[in-house]
Amino acid sequence: MGTQIHATDNYRRMVELIRRGAIGTVKTVHVWCSRTPEGGSYLPAVEPVPQGLDWNLWIGPSPFHPYNPGYVKGGCLTWNRFWDFGSGQIGDMGSHMMDMAYWALDLRLPTTCEAQGSPLSADTCPQWLTAQWTHPANDWRPAVTLNWYDGGKKPGLPSEIFSREALFKGVLFHGDQGDLICDYSFRVLMPRTEAGNMTHYQSPKKEDLIPPSLGHHQEWIVGCKTGKPTLCNFDYAGAMIENNLLALVSYRLGETSKKKIRENKQEKEVEVTSGKPLEWDAKNLKATNCPEADQYITKKYRQGWVLNG
Repeated sequence: MGTQIHATDNYRRMVELIRRGAIGTVKTVHVWCSRTPEGGSYLPAVEPVPQGLDWNLWIGPSPFHPYNPGYVKGGCLTWNRFWDFGSGQIGDMGSHMMDMAYWALDLRLPTTCEAQGSPLSADTCPQWLTAQWTHPANDWRPAVTLNWYDGGKKPGLPSEIFSREALFKGVLFHGDQGDLICDYSFRVLMPRTEAGNMTHYQSPKKEDLIPPSLGHHQEWIVGCKTGKPTLCNFDYAGAMIENNLLALVSYRLGETSKKKIRENKQEKEVEVTSGKPLEWDAKNLKATNCPEADQYITKKYRQGWVLNG
């Protein structure tokens, strides 16, 4: 997963604003990335396999598929769309974008999840997906509803200063005293107080700021040498990826039907896969209301490949 942007100062300032109540109490977050995968089907065999490429090793523990250059050219933007190799946009850009919400609100593991998306394909991940999770309250904030959008789907935005079309990706925190929109390199506060100002917010003193990172790669080197955990360690990242991929479990258990949806102020009828609502028991990796989810929560490895530990 890629969360190298976790090491940037913009992320730290965004986290401070949320945790110090700049927009009040946050109960809802919207996260989106407009990238749209191609969809399609598994690719036909192409011979020969190029010299220097160990195709069996590239396939690894996944079900075997014959070589086709379409799987490897373009990196993760090609192989990631196939179920046997990847997890679509929620598994790719979700790693980057969800990081802002996860860090700022100290999220961990959800208790519910439900998704919907483009018509189901046996071969490829959805060409668009929306999802919603419920995260329980912790010792400093109430329960949070987390929302995801990809493939061109986006939430409504709280101000006309932002164009829905212009914001390719972003995070919108909705608080009871204002909103905050942010991305890798910017953050914009939109207070909703009676006076329309930020008088309720006290900026942190210098000594209370989240310290700057040593740098994404340097954190890893220091961790190797000293045992000091990196900020975006597996304990943190693993929980976030579990959250993200649970949306695909819901989606793959869904049924496809025609529905009327409203987009860009127009109503149209499209085919939509409505995912199964899941009640999630993270401790036991079980959807307690849906035993058929097990088929997508764990997987069998190809013969000759085992997972030790």
